[in-house]
Amino acid sequence: MRLLNVKTLKLEYFYGSVPAYAILSHTWGADDEELSFDDIEDGRLQKGATMPYKVAKCCAQAEKDGLNYAWVDTCCIIKVDPTELGEAINSMLRWYNEAAICYAYLADVSSGENGRFPLTQFCSCRWFKRGWRLQELLAPDNLRFYDSRWHYLGTKATRSSTIERRIEIPRRFLQGTVLSEASKQKREEDIAYCLLGIFDVTMPMVYGEGSYRAFTRLQQEIMRKSRGESMLAWGFQATEQKAADSKSTSISAGVLEASPADFMNCGDIVPQKKKASFLTAVTFDGGYVRISLSLFSALSGEQDTPLASDTPSDRYLRPQGRCSSLFPAQESGAPTQPVFIQTERQKNTSTDPSPSKYFFLDDPVEIGLELIEVEPPECWLKEHALIATSSDPNVDSNRAHDFLVLLEFQAKRSQFQARCHMMTSARNTPLADLAQSAGRLRQDAFGKRSASDGTLSIQASVERDSLQKIFVLKLATMASPPSVTVDTTFELEELMLKLELESLMKDEDNVCGEAGNINEQEVEASSSLEFAKASLAKIEEKLVRLNELKARLLEVVNRTSQGSRRRSLVGKLDDRKQTALESGYGLPLHQTLGKENKALGSPADDTFWNRFFKDKELFVAHLVKKAIYLYSDYNNTIGPQNIVLLSIRIAMFQQVFYCDDCPVKEYNNRRDAQTEFVKRMTEATTKILPHGKGVALRFINHDADNASNLNSEGIQNIMESLPLGSLGYTAIVKNLRSKVLEPLVNEKIEDRRLDRPLIITITIGRYLEFRAESELAGAIIECGKKLHDAGYARNFVAIEEETLPTYNAEKYYPVRLGDILHGRYQVVAKLGYGVTSTVWLGRDLSDSKHVALKIYVTGVERNHELDVYDRIGAVETDHAGQNLIRKLWGHFFLEGPHGRHMCLVHQPLGLSVNQFLYFFPGRVMRLDAVKPCMRQVLGIVDFLHTEAQVIHTDLQLKNLLLPGDPKNFSGLEDSEIEAPSPRKLLSSERTIYTSHIVVPGNGLPLLSDFGEARFTEEEHDEDIMPNLYRAPEVVLKMNWDSKVDVWSIALMAWDMVCTRTLFDGRNSDGIFDDQVHLAEMVAIMGPPPTDFIKRSKVGSVFWDENGKWKDLAPVPKMTLEERAADIQGPDKEAFLKLMRRALTWDPRDRPAAGELIFDEWLMKGLQLPAHLSKET
Repeated sequence: MRLLNVKTLKLEYFYGSVPAYAILSHTWGADDEELSFDDIEDGRLQKGATMPYKVAKCCAQAEKDGLNYAWVDTCCIIKVDPTELGEAINSMLRWYNEAAICYAYLADVSSGENGRFPLTQFCSCRWFKRGWRLQELLAPDNLRFYDSRWHYLGTKATRSSTIERRIEIPRRFLQGTVLSEASKQKREEDIAYCLLGIFDVTMPMVYGEGSYRAFTRLQQEIMRKSRGESMLAWGFQATEQKAADSKSTSISAGVLEASPADFMNCGDIVPQKKKASFLTAVTFDGGYVRISLSLFSALSGEQDTPLASDTPSDRYLRPQGRCSSLFPAQESGAPTQPVFIQTERQKNTSTDPSPSKYFFLDDPVEIGLELIEVEPPECWLKEHALIATSSDPNVDSNRAHDFLVLLEFQAKRSQFQARCHMMTSARNTPLADLAQSAGRLRQDAFGKRSASDGTLSIQASVERDSLQKIFVLKLATMASPPSVTVDTTFELEELMLKLELESLMKDEDNVCGEAGNINEQEVEASSSLEFAKASLAKIEEKLVRLNELKARLLEVVNRTSQGSRRRSLVGKLDDRKQTALESGYGLPLHQTLGKENKALGSPADDTFWNRFFKDKELFVAHLVKKAIYLYSDYNNTIGPQNIVLLSIRIAMFQQVFYCDDCPVKEYNNRRDAQTEFVKRMTEATTKILPHGKGVALRFINHDADNASNLNSEGIQNIMESLPLGSLGYTAIVKNLRSKVLEPLVNEKIEDRRLDRPLIITITIGRYLEFRAESELAGAIIECGKKLHDAGYARNFVAIEEETLPTYNAEKYYPVRLGDILHGRYQVVAKLGYGVTSTVWLGRDLSDSKHVALKIYVTGVERNHELDVYDRIGAVETDHAGQNLIRKLWGHFFLEGPHGRHMCLVHQPLGLSVNQFLYFFPGRVMRLDAVKPCMRQVLGIVDFLHTEAQVIHTDLQLKNLLLPGDPKNFSGLEDSEIEAPSPRKLLSSERTIYTSHIVVPGNGLPLLSDFGEARFTEEEHDEDIMPNLYRAPEVVLKMNWDSKVDVWSIALMAWDMVCTRTLFDGRNSDGIFDDQVHLAEMVAIMGPPPTDFIKRSKVGSVFWDENGKWKDLAPVPKMTLEERAADIQGPDKEAFLKLMRRALTWDPRDRPAAGELIFDEWLMKGLQLPAHLSKET
């Protein structure tokens, strides 16, 4: 048999066993419209030829129904080969009967746009007028009708009533196959043809007729030639079977055997010797074989070859299920007589012990109705248009419809009864609600056989089909509506109100009882309140006294502190006093100020000063004034050299303004003043710089960053050398030029030693004179020009993603604040950056909600991450961990200048746990503060492992994000408008923005970043995880599973409570080394089990055959307890016990996340609800 592969669209030939296939029944069109055998063999489909619509739909439907093959007569038969064509015609009925599904394509039927069943077209279509219609309608067990646009029209079973009325084919022949299984016959005709020579008979070989018909014809030819009744002696192999009951004696098994297997154990059977006068010719005619036999009845009424007859006549059949028997020859002396035995086998059409347990709905399509739902749904045998009478009622239902029929079936002993109850229902009322509440509805709601929806009146009736032994449900229209229509929706609402009223009455009784208790408690509370008020008054009075005492003590401390700082500064100045006197600078500063101003006002003869500070005299003069004011409290004894040293530390920097916190003067609002100063500096510089040349300014407090341009020794040498000899009254100018500007600017430019960008640093005292700001801004710009001329352009300073070692500007999408992406998301701020992406805060213009936009570099498309999120979202569960994963709200693609970028739309969140730890002393948390976070992470991972079948593989603190607060997102957006973030303008198309830190809201962290996740049903041995978090089985290149996540969780917990990581893994060169990493594991966990080493592909590299470490790296002398020395909080030993449970060599010894969450340390002090336990 030749079949069409629905996936490859190539023909394949099968001998013997044939796979399941679909078959297409259709009306032929013109030859050039059909797909032929030659079309496929010549590869015309692969060359661009168009596949006929009906064949394409047949293949697609077969694949959808789980079948790999289809049979289409136009292309699966070589029509020009008469032998093959004849074989196909002989086999056609059998091929249709053995098909898994038959698709009947009605080319001249169209359902129309309203979707109603096209009754008139269906009954008059060409498919029903063909000569092949009966064969193709009756042979397949499962036949589906499709219209010209391949819209489903029902099965032959569901349309059987319509076909019976309109086309006059009885329903029982269309539907009866559901009550019995189709016989599965072999097809090798050669099982008969190979015996022709043995029996010396001849007959035509008809391939395609099947083995049964071929073997039957062979036996007929043998009996005609030999006239031997021994051909009837078969079936002795089944003597152990029980005799058939009376019901099976009327079903013919056929007079001849179906295959040579029926002759097993018949080798000793020979024909009796009879006189020739008694021999008559054997003839086959009219479905019977005529033969002369000697009939014998045993005491039990059986014949040796069992025969049966319903009436006293010479017509017999061999009943199914009855076996042949042997009797003594002398007992069979009856005379021969001509008898007629039925030749054909019959199918048993009542194999079901309770065939009446079905309803059949008489096709209501002619009255404009269609059956679309049955509750329970598994009772509906849709393909055969039957409704079973019993099933599990506790099932979910879909939508109900306008008319509702409640079917009732009763079985009492051997009597079966059925009733129907006609009702109406609102379309949104679930049938399941009715099924569950039917027993509590009022009795008057049942027993109605008609109903009306206001426009249509329907009457229902149930009749028993005695021939098929099933119940038939018939629906018919009524001329007038019934007097009473039962509305199930109203009945259910009434029932629910009744139950709710009963519940409210019960609650009222409970409330009344509680009210009495509350009245008693209120009396007691009143007396307690008076006592509490009196106590509170005493405490407030005591607080007033304590606050007064606190104010006096603070005043004393403040005076003491100021005195200490003054004595310290005076001491430092005294150390410089002798040097100043020796250099001739003993005069008070106020006596020399006028001369200093004159010197500063005449810079024309100073070429260097003129280059850098032309028209900037006010700037330097302002610095001098500030220094005088700054040290006015010290009796004007500070020389100019001290002013230069302590007040004017200048280095030119074109892009970052460093505002140093003044260490010598107390100023309560100093930080606010400095912040305002930098803000104004930012505005000035971004406006003044040439177009396309940006500047990045940021505020850095002295406490956070005390780095300098030169190394500390170089800076100290410059400052210690001030002042130089006797320089008259121009010491400030000379020192600025020779010991500050030249070393830090000129020398670096000339020697090409600009390791870091230059920086301007000034101290800020008690107040700010904004007149000098423009001077300072001009100085920055002027120095920037000089650096640019020297080959150090403004973009020389790398910020944000530019600092990454693999940075390539062309790979990053050029985002600009204010851009609208995908026609929907407006970018409002930058949140972060990385090697593969940048992250931005956006506003969804469709609903004004904030989103996080993760835009990947070109060449990175996170399709796998989308698959992981799809799997997580598809899980239907009540596991709490599912809602603790960062939401993915969508994705889209952006076309950039150098390629396509994928963008994921995420739920916006706050800081990562890694960033959050910066706000804790020592960047660690206490043990008791870590517990809730640990429990949450374990719960999330338990959901991933047990419900979603996902392994994260990249669990680290930066992927745990704290919840975001919408107010903080709005504030971030407003700040970008009022005070734009620092940025670097590279060109008109590309700008580098600085990232914001988002203040988190309340709550525990959520898990994010599933780009490296894996599915548990797959086998894994690839390299995963960050170096320090890699589990032993990953380092040793073994197969690994979900237990790697448990290892990572333990190390995350460690990093949250300890100032140093558990493992370091770096060799003496500072490079991460697996040998060092494994040696540290040996020190912490001891040697691994020998069988674990042997399972590793590379275990023999690190250990010998006895499991001894080969000392490729020395095992350090460290223990878990020593590494945990600085961990703070209660129950440290219990925490270390958890670490030992989770950190094991063999993952089989490691607990699952769902087990570890119930660890003694994590559960201590936590009260679980009654319904939660380790088991649940």
